[in-house]
Amino acid sequence: MQTALVIGGTRGFGKEICNNLKKKSFNIFTIGRSEDADFQIDISNKTDFQRVLEEIKIKLPKINLIFCVIGFAGAKKPNQLTKEDWVKAFQCNIGFINQTLNTLRGNVNQVNGKVIIFGSKWSFRRDCNLIKPYIIAKHQIIELNRIKSKEFNMLCFCVPSMNTPGLKAVNLSFNKLGIKTIPLCKLGSSKRIAKIIVKKTLDKTQPGDIFLISPRGNIRNIKKQIK
Repeated sequence: MQTALVIGGTRGFGKEICNNLKKKSFNIFTIGRSEDADFQIDISNKTDFQRVLEEIKIKLPKINLIFCVIGFAGAKKPNQLTKEDWVKAFQCNIGFINQTLNTLRGNVNQVNGKVIIFGSKWSFRRDCNLIKPYIIAKHQIIELNRIKSKEFNMLCFCVPSMNTPGLKAVNLSFNKLGIKTIPLCKLGSSKRIAKIIVKKTLDKTQPGDIFLISPRGNIRNIKKQIK
């Protein structure tokens, strides 16, 4: 039986990823804040997350798939951003991925293992100053995929906003600024998007592939368009 590690796999989109992996008979381990996570941790705490990764390094010597699902965004006026805001945004969007790669590089199956990371529409846009740290981090996801793709057989999926618990929290942060909803936000189905991603992941892919998924679930490889 193949093993999958899903970072952020206990609710919302991450849980849908797990549900689809179960249908493919994967042995799944999850990391998250929920009590039902196999490894319960708040990844915003870099030290605690590293401790969990060291534990996983021993307990899961062979991992076929790692899904780095967790992401964090919160609306805030640029002149009100603190150092802590920047640190949290980078740790919860890209820092935890680097930690995972550095610690578990020897655990990822060298024959058919893959690491799956996630960008968004904001990986290619900058027109919302209220989520500036998030946007910068998501741009760096694309660069990370370019640099590390061959070493880790990495894929990047740029997904639409979805109606998940995480989106509700982001909307609330916009509400506090007097904005009713996230600007320019069309929602996709987390169930449909997760099914598409798992299917594509298990298909034949090339390291560094970047798949852009629309809210309706249309998917296309844009790797050659990214310089």
